[in-house]
Amino acid sequence: MSIALPMDAKPENYRGVATAQLGAARGWLIFAAIALFTLILRLPEMGNPAPDFDEQLYFLTGDRMWSGALPFVDIWDRKPIGLFLIYAAIRGLGGDGIIQYQLVAAGFAAATAWLVYCITLRFSSWKGALCAALVYVLYLRGLNSTTGQTETFLMLFTVGTMLLAIRSLETENDRQILKLALASMLIMGFALQVKYTVLPQCVFFGLFFLWRIGSRKTYISALKSYALPFVALGLLPTALVAAFYGWIGHFDDFYYANFTSIFDRGKLTGKVLRYCITYSSIVLAPLVVLAIGSWIESRQKSPQSTALVVIGLWFLFCFVGIVMTGSIYVHYCVPVVPALAILLGAFVDRSPIRYAAPIALLLYVFMLTGYTRAYAKNDGDIAAMAEMTAIMKPHVGNACIYVYDGPSALYTTTNSCLPTRRPYPDHLNNLQEKYAMGMDQATEVARVLSNRPVAIVTAYPRVVPHLSRAPKALVYAEIDKNYQLVTRQKYDRRHIFVYLRKDLAADASTTLTTRTR
Repeated sequence: MSIALPMDAKPENYRGVATAQLGAARGWLIFAAIALFTLILRLPEMGNPAPDFDEQLYFLTGDRMWSGALPFVDIWDRKPIGLFLIYAAIRGLGGDGIIQYQLVAAGFAAATAWLVYCITLRFSSWKGALCAALVYVLYLRGLNSTTGQTETFLMLFTVGTMLLAIRSLETENDRQILKLALASMLIMGFALQVKYTVLPQCVFFGLFFLWRIGSRKTYISALKSYALPFVALGLLPTALVAAFYGWIGHFDDFYYANFTSIFDRGKLTGKVLRYCITYSSIVLAPLVVLAIGSWIESRQKSPQSTALVVIGLWFLFCFVGIVMTGSIYVHYCVPVVPALAILLGAFVDRSPIRYAAPIALLLYVFMLTGYTRAYAKNDGDIAAMAEMTAIMKPHVGNACIYVYDGPSALYTTTNSCLPTRRPYPDHLNNLQEKYAMGMDQATEVARVLSNRPVAIVTAYPRVVPHLSRAPKALVYAEIDKNYQLVTRQKYDRRHIFVYLRKDLAADASTTLTTRTR
């Protein structure tokens, strides 16, 4: 059995399409199983205001947008505004926002897994398709994306576009193919406003639909007629955002954050880079081997299979997106997982004994990520955040806190004002970011310290390859002179130190508290 058929195959000849005639009840049960599995895998981190580094800033930005803060102007990061709009929309759901964004992210993950299921169903039975969907969710955990990382949201757009691409192979109606192509370009345009590293996939889908239309006419005529409209439609959301920032007089802020600063940023090096590459390779290796075996096996059985080639090329363009910036973090590898999971679904469906493969992958990922240990870690992290928040929050009316190194979620939990437009600690303490901020790190840190923050937060060991020397010297000189250590908390794999201003510490008769866990 091949996982795809040639271009001239009719949909009714697909084994997958035949099996797609499942009843509505079975379809809902399968989606419910995917959603439940997603929730179970994400339970250990639920409720933690700082489960990982990046989404702390995304949530902070989305939260402060409700108070009028503008991304790239009042709160700086180089992610596109679409990501922050997602978080701002979630913040509108009410509550403290933490469990809300984590549940919505879980919904995105489950919906993406459902799309993986729908694609794989065309190439296997429902059992193989379900395995593919569950493996996708499993590998979100394996690649450090169990809460609100960008990729959790991004993949719904890209996998949805892949489903449209597959549908275009199932029809000979020129008008329908064009509609699918235009919808795909617009969807990928929105994806580009979630994360710019999706650009290679945008290029891939654009080239695919030019080829698909060209196969119905001529490639040259397709290129002449549709290349520019495809590009224009894909860039439309970004152009609208640029126009907005130009209209309000902040185009330079938008342009530098979105398109220039990344080239001024130093490359990830040293132990951090080696760890990310090594860990990601170890996690992905079994899945890659199984997927490659499935691809080769399918090509041997059906060498003219168009959909198979499309999936393989999609994987390659996703890989380009991982390495294009020169800095590779573990969660950057998520985009290659859907293609691998689809191939796995076809692989296991060819023999009953092969269903042992996803079970082995489940045990493998659980072993690497320490699923059961994650509950204890999460409880300890929540307690540590609560302790630090309780100490600092009563004093934030006097001035802001300053998180030099540590969880930026403390700005959210203490409801502190922001002492700088760069509240993400890495942006002012990381040597890699020294020339990529549009300002001098030491000058900005000196300005923050001159405003006498009520508390300064530091951490050990560092998580960045190298700390910038000048900001570090300024912070610790100020701590030695005017601040008193009031709590030391074990948080994640680090120790977080909270220093309260000496006049406030004396007034509060604060004593040192320690949580080592």
